[in-house]
Amino acid sequence: DLHLSLRRQRQMCIRDSRIVEETRKVLSVFEGVARYLVGIEKELQDHHEWREGIAHGKQNAESLSETLSALVAFYDAARCKPNSNELLENEAEFTQYWLVYFLDQEEGSEAAHMLNRIALERPELYMTEEIQRAAGIRKARLDKNWARFFSVVRDAPYLIRCLIVAQYADQMRDDALTVLSRSIQRSEPYSARDLAQSLGLSVVECRRRVVDWGGGVDGKGNVLFQRPAAFDEEEPA
Repeated sequence: DLHLSLRRQRQMCIRDSRIVEETRKVLSVFEGVARYLVGIEKELQDHHEWREGIAHGKQNAESLSETLSALVAFYDAARCKPNSNELLENEAEFTQYWLVYFLDQEEGSEAAHMLNRIALERPELYMTEEIQRAAGIRKARLDKNWARFFSVVRDAPYLIRCLIVAQYADQMRDDALTVLSRSIQRSEPYSARDLAQSLGLSVVECRRRVVDWGGGVDGKGNVLFQRPAAFDEEEPA
C-alpha cells in the first residue's frame, strides 16, 4: 500500500509539473505579444491617424488590454497553490504593465483595487520595484506632480517607459506648462533645454509644444509662457 501511495504521488507530481511547464509556455507567448503591443503603442503614438481612432490603433489598444488582462489571470492560475506568495518569473513586470495601462479605468478604481489587493494578499509582489513604480506613477498623476512623474519615467526601463509616455505624458506636460506659467513671470524666458530635459522631449519638440500650448520662443531660443505679441497688446497706449 505504501509503495502504491508513493507511486500515485509521483505520478501526480509529474502531471502537476507538466501542467506548470505548459502554463509557463503559454505565459511566455502572451508576454511576447504584450511586449510587441506596448512597443507599437509608443512608436506610433505620434502618427496622426493612429490617434484618430482608426482600425489599427483601436485594435492595438483592445489587443493590449485583453493580453494584459489574460496575463494577470494566468499568473493567478499558474501558482502551484491557491493564495501562494510564490513570485513567478516576469509576474511583477507584466502586472506593472496592467496597472499602468488601466490607471484611468473606472475613474482609477480598478488600479486602486488591484494595488490594494496585491498589498494585502501578495506583499512580496507589492514590494517589487515594478509594482512600486506603477504605484508611484499613479500617485504622481493623482497629485498632478509633473516633476515626480517625469523623474519616474526617466529612471524606468524602456518598455514600461514606452507605455507610461504613450498613455499619460501629454496630459502631464500640459499640467507642467500650466504650473510653470503661473509660477514664472510671463515675460521671463525659460531655458528650452532645461524644460525639454524635465519633460522628456528634445529641445525642438519642447519649443513646438510650448508654442502649440499658447506660449512662444524668444530670439535666443528660450521659451516664453505667453506669446510675445500678447505682451505688446497689454502695453498701455
